[in-house]
Amino acid sequence: MQGFRNVYSVVSICPNLQYLKIHSEYYESDTPYEVLDIPFASKEVISSSIHGNFTATADIIEAILSSFTFPSLSSLELVDNSDNGTLVYWSKDELQNLLSRSQCTLSLLSLCGLSLSDRDAVTLLQQLPSLQELSIHDIVQTDETSLAAFPVTTPFIQSLHGVRPSDLHSSLQPLVPHLKNLSLAVKNGDELDAAAFVETISSRWLPNPENAASVGISCLRSVELVIHNRTENLDGFSPLNHLERAGMRVFVAKCEEVERFKQFQESGCTLCREN
Repeated sequence: MQGFRNVYSVVSICPNLQYLKIHSEYYESDTPYEVLDIPFASKEVISSSIHGNFTATADIIEAILSSFTFPSLSSLELVDNSDNGTLVYWSKDELQNLLSRSQCTLSLLSLCGLSLSDRDAVTLLQQLPSLQELSIHDIVQTDETSLAAFPVTTPFIQSLHGVRPSDLHSSLQPLVPHLKNLSLAVKNGDELDAAAFVETISSRWLPNPENAASVGISCLRSVELVIHNRTENLDGFSPLNHLERAGMRVFVAKCEEVERFKQFQESGCTLCREN
């Protein structure tokens, strides 16, 4: 669906709609946007995707999130595909409200290019214990005046540890315990602690079902990490090689390594382009 204007009318006349994708590159600010008093419930929608400019159209995107209820939703993708480097912090509140209101069992979440803090990202994930696939990609294109926040940080990585509490997640219960596939893209690569990343990923490699059950988490089967703005080499991530040999799919690369990164780009990442 191109644009945001006719979302409700389309969904209302398609009661069996299962996949809803909304894509808008621009916003005419002088055109009023309708906000529903009572959220529209669609029991059939299992996948929803919103691509747009989350700065210029933030009010519209939040209005859409606040105006729907999707009790059967299992897959949700939010992508800021704008090329505006002057970005501001994007509130997670309406997204959390949508998930809480829907009471859905979400298995896939993809957040690409959103200005979201690491703490808010963890708070959001605490609401999603059923999640099996997670993609979080930092904003890449920013300028010196940007007020953007970046969710993929070392404290965020540590919050995903399989058995150890962290500063952002103090609970003894693991965050997203059923996680099987993880894809991350980090903007500030030099600030990322390689040892902390290796330790977190290693803690979730539990190929023995009995061991996994005793710990209370699923075995992580695939991890992708794309690193921007890192001057150091990637030797600190080399301990992950033994997990790859044991059966985990491991992909760690600097964004500028174009040839090695080509397959990942073609898989659908809209953020990780050669600078």
